[in-house]
Amino acid sequence: MKNTQLFIVLLLLSLPASVFSQNENNVWYFGDHASMWFDESGPVAYDSSSMRTLDNCTSISNSAGQLLFYSNGINIWDREHHIMPNGTGLLGDTSATNGALAVKQPGHSDIYYLFTNDAFVGEYGFRYSIIDMTLNNGLGDVIIKNLLILNPNTEKTLAIPHNNKQDVWIIAHEWGSDAFNAYLLSEHGLDVIPVVSHVGSIHIGGTYGTYNSMGQIAATQNGLKIGLAIYDLGRFELFDFDNSTGIISNPIVINGHQNAWGVEFSPDNSKMYTTTWKSGSVYQFDISSNDETTINNSGTLVGEVTCPNPIYKAGFMQIGPDSCIYIAKFESYNLAGIKFPNRLGIDCGFTDTIIDLVTHRCLAGLPTFVKTTNLISTDTNDVIDDKINKDIIQLYPNPTVDNLTIKINSTAESLLRIDLLKVNGQFINTLYSGTIKKGVSFMEYHMQDQLHTGLQSGVYVLSFLLNNQHYLKKITYIND
Repeated sequence: MKNTQLFIVLLLLSLPASVFSQNENNVWYFGDHASMWFDESGPVAYDSSSMRTLDNCTSISNSAGQLLFYSNGINIWDREHHIMPNGTGLLGDTSATNGALAVKQPGHSDIYYLFTNDAFVGEYGFRYSIIDMTLNNGLGDVIIKNLLILNPNTEKTLAIPHNNKQDVWIIAHEWGSDAFNAYLLSEHGLDVIPVVSHVGSIHIGGTYGTYNSMGQIAATQNGLKIGLAIYDLGRFELFDFDNSTGIISNPIVINGHQNAWGVEFSPDNSKMYTTTWKSGSVYQFDISSNDETTINNSGTLVGEVTCPNPIYKAGFMQIGPDSCIYIAKFESYNLAGIKFPNRLGIDCGFTDTIIDLVTHRCLAGLPTFVKTTNLISTDTNDVIDDKINKDIIQLYPNPTVDNLTIKINSTAESLLRIDLLKVNGQFINTLYSGTIKKGVSFMEYHMQDQLHTGLQSGVYVLSFLLNNQHYLKKITYIND
């Protein structure tokens, strides 16, 4: 006789509230209506995005991991996936590299700056808009829009926390110049008089006169180094960054990489990873020596991305809260990735499929975020105890044999939907769709009769939509 057991891992998310101390970067919206949320074991693909964007995108959550809004530099969608009031007509471009970047204003829990770039040195330049999340019943409203900061500029935008742990440096690069402009965002607003560093290559020219404006810019997790790609020069550059003064210095040049495109760094700040747009090559450089010759000689081909598109391959990169590096694959239904980016050479664990996006495609880009050090290493088996929002939803007993009880504490009479999903976000079954009363409700499910028959042993996700908020619980099902 088989014993059917469901072991519940009480690791609760709120779109997705996660185990990390700060969760602003745990919800990703990108590509052709693709999205994924991170929990303690990695990303879960989901089907909820209203956005299509070729390269440029940003998404941001609050400190509890609840989605606030996302944008492609032209429109802004709120957490219910509707266009935010005044959230159209932004002067960015969906084809700009780092062309949309959302940053919470220091000292203000509900005010967000959204920075946008035009593409190909377009006429609109580098601008910002301001969003007040206290308006529109907490869904947000754009209160200031399209204020000009810099023109002409490249497609590169970067946000690095100040050494004081409060303010944020917003970094852009002038076009036709070697100038980096570092603008300080503080509780007093954006200082539009930048710290200017003349260092590195002059960004000029390229195919159609502007293609050298393209290429990703990124920073190490500690915010002390900056890397960037210059597309038609076939060049990557590495710099030191003083996060107290905003000064950029000590350029290191890495040549010989045609169609230089993506840049990202390992969690321990010792490795730089790069992609090339048309060949799909993924390289690792050991940057720990700070010596140009040594760094160039350390270059190792760690993987090659495969794509259905015959011309365009490896897109931009972004490090996840799980310390894996995710790589966009043009027109693909999955992402490539690097599982152990701190490790040297091919031991870094490149994989051509790190997550299945199920029904939606990635295009050239992934979201742009403020750098954070709140990462969980993928090289550890440590157990993480999540204490977030356990007063809202509880599953028990643990372990559970045959019967599952769900306890939900709602602050008002509410619509509730509970879905069972595969860990990649694929829908399996709806457990409940209806109304629950204010206060505590209990729901009981017999595994075989009410939950879903024929489940194979493995990890699954229970998705709760309550009070217009999403919550996830990961479950491990053992059908013995």
